[in-house]
Amino acid sequence: MKTAIVLGATGLIGAEVLKLLLKNPAYGKVVAIGRRPLEFKHAKLESRVLDFERLEDHADAFVGDDLFYCVGSTMKKSGSREAFRHVDFDYPVEVARLASRQGLKQWFMVTSVGASTTSSSFYLRTKGESEAAIEKLPFQTTQFFRPSMLLGRRQEFRPLEVVVHPLAALAGPLMVGPLRKFRPIQAAEVARQMVEAAG
Repeated sequence: MKTAIVLGATGLIGAEVLKLLLKNPAYGKVVAIGRRPLEFKHAKLESRVLDFERLEDHADAFVGDDLFYCVGSTMKKSGSREAFRHVDFDYPVEVARLASRQGLKQWFMVTSVGASTTSSSFYLRTKGESEAAIEKLPFQTTQFFRPSMLLGRRQEFRPLEVVVHPLAALAGPLMVGPLRKFRPIQAAEVARQMVEAAG
């Protein structure tokens, strides 16, 4: 049986990925890596708390078969461009580098619709640059998932989403053709696609 590694298991998509992996008989062990321990236990689950500023000291945490990277920030939460880039470029690229050294086979990562190295948006350009850097590493499989607005219940309360999500859900079916990729999507559906892609 395989070993899966999940980063961002307390987030909207990561929590759904973790649920699916723990139910999946293909995986005998699931390692959840984060800044704080998970609040529940499972026979297949190993929860590891790491200092993301000292990832090199924890290279052994990235030994496994499939890694699901579901960590991300926002410009508002980060507070500055530098802080945002540190979380959304430096962290994933360093994790990917360490994991590739450990022989990890498959890398699956959540980025964003519109991610591109040539985007005029700093947010989307950073996402695109992290994809480009990770694609150069020698994984057997490298896949990026680029959802638009995510639907689902977050642990953190975001007042604006209480208003925006119902409207977005109604508008989604009207987005056809080139606009289809901008349709809101349930976090659970993104998680399902990621786990299915791992085979």
